Amino acid sequence: MEQEEKLKTAGIAIFKVQTIGGAEKTTKTFVNMDKVKSIINDWNTMSKKVANRTIEQDGPPNEATESE
Repeated sequence: MEQEEKLKTAGIAIFKVQTIGGAEKTTKTFVNMDKVKSIINDWNTMSKKVANRTIEQDGPPNEATESE
């Protein structure tokens, strides 16, 4: 998928969640931040930046799974 197509897809998804709803329900459990940091440690720079910014804005994730 080309970068422009990725941005369009992300924009449409954000628009739908904001206008129609459908975002995940919040929970009261969070993943240990040491585990989160160990998962994103090997990611590329841009992915790390986005993940860290998301955590700063929204708080720690409710779940995290390492890629295989």
